[in-house]
Amino acid sequence: MNNRLKNVLFHFFGISLFIVGFTLSMWCADWIAEKNKMSLVGKIGLTIFFFGIYNAITMGFISQAVLDGKKTILNYVYYFKDYMNIKWVCHSDLGYFPIIIGKRKLAIYEQGIFSINKLTNIDTDRYTIEQISNSVKSHLDWVYKNYLADTKEAELIKSKQNEIKKWDGYLDVPTRRDKKIDELLK
Repeated sequence: MNNRLKNVLFHFFGISLFIVGFTLSMWCADWIAEKNKMSLVGKIGLTIFFFGIYNAITMGFISQAVLDGKKTILNYVYYFKDYMNIKWVCHSDLGYFPIIIGKRKLAIYEQGIFSINKLTNIDTDRYTIEQISNSVKSHLDWVYKNYLADTKEAELIKSKQNEIKKWDGYLDVPTRRDKKIDELLK
């Protein structure tokens, strides 16, 4: 799947999850306010309260504990400002990669549908654009080299598994010969 399409889906799901959380918070606040006959100020306060709990669960507990601090659709709102500073770079073999531009560094990411995984940080202080470009290219070339090595290793493992599946199960020639003789005598 195209990385730019993954990026569009990532933003769509991130914004959708934010809207779902806010709508759920408003629904819970309205339900409790109706039950307890609260005013509009109470409904607004409960909405903020429930939305805070929703954000604490999705951004805090889930994204930090379970997802190990990755940037996902669950913590989309927290990193929304970072997502607005995205620059796309193109690698000839791997396609497009988003780079988030910070004050003193660039962060290269690998785009997924539900998350973006950081590959590396590159310092931009005291470097020209050519040096930064070469650094980005060398890192993406390294990623591509690892991708090729992993692909080759997976092919070797698959071919070895196919050889094992084709194996007749005999450990030596005499047993194989004895089995064939037994089959002929039947």
